[in-house]
Amino acid sequence: MVTLILYIMVGYIGINFSDSLAKPFNIALALMPAMLWFVFSHWRERFVQEPRRRLSTIFITSALVANAIGIPLLDTLAPEEWLSATGTIDKVIGYAVTVGIVQEMLKYLVVRYTVSGMLNIRLDSVAYCAASAIGYVTVINLHLAFTGTPSPDVTAIRIFSNTA
Repeated sequence: MVTLILYIMVGYIGINFSDSLAKPFNIALALMPAMLWFVFSHWRERFVQEPRRRLSTIFITSALVANAIGIPLLDTLAPEEWLSATGTIDKVIGYAVTVGIVQEMLKYLVVRYTVSGMLNIRLDSVAYCAASAIGYVTVINLHLAFTGTPSPDVTAIRIFSNTA
């Protein structure tokens, strides 16, 4: 919804954000998925009979792993450089093999070694994996917000794409 509103404001109404206003707005946009996860999932866990433990641990660990391993590794591999001259199908396969496997394997390893033996029902794994994914994507979004000063509507579309 925020992405659509920003797109309409910039694209059709013609509202422009100055560089001094765009940076804090982009940072707030980058943190929005984590804030929404905290309000709708993590905070609500306090009110259930048997709350899931270590959701915050998984969130923070995934964020640290993304910043320490995931992003530097993908910067070193630089798939956008060697996949730019290939065809569409090759790009899809190339990004899935490089970016997809690296990111998803790191998130899996965080969940696997943080909550091993604590899964009581199937939905526990969904909650823990969601916490890991949101932690990881928060760091990716913050890197996007801090590198350059794209317009908030462009940032919102990229954040929506990363999070989805």
